[in-house]
Amino acid sequence: MGGNLNKHTKVLINALLLIGWASLIAIASSQPYTDQDLRPMLGELNNNWVECFFGWVSFSYGTSTIRIEEIGAAAFLEFFIRKSTHVVVFFILGFLVMRLFSAFRMSLRISAPVAFLSVFIFAAMDEYRHFLHPERTGLLEDVVLDGSGGALGIAVYIFWRAQKKIEK
Repeated sequence: MGGNLNKHTKVLINALLLIGWASLIAIASSQPYTDQDLRPMLGELNNNWVECFFGWVSFSYGTSTIRIEEIGAAAFLEFFIRKSTHVVVFFILGFLVMRLFSAFRMSLRISAPVAFLSVFIFAAMDEYRHFLHPERTGLLEDVVLDGSGGALGIAVYIFWRAQKKIEK
């Protein structure tokens, strides 16, 4: 957003972007898992390479054990796609919260912790909604993932702003 826009316009545009993104998260979050299940599509692919390279991987996430032998290659791949999506989606949310706070001309000392707290609360509420949904699972581990993604988005925003100031 160029310097030509006044403060109110910047606030409005950034608020709309943030509200739009948060709405997309809420809509996706309210869908049943079966509507988002990638396993059928992934199962049609040749996944032999997954077992070859990652057959040794085994760890717990929530109450599940993530191991190819136990869940299959398609579910293993889907797990990492879904968890990566958590990080990316909340990265963007954190970045957008910082843009909005910047439009309000809040200092970084205030905006960064408030942005992180906002993203973390949103993530916790989102997972709580999953917990209440009969076809979803709310996990504390996902709140941590979401918060990490948000923190990365905030950090990248701070770095980006610092680079812009150096260039000026």
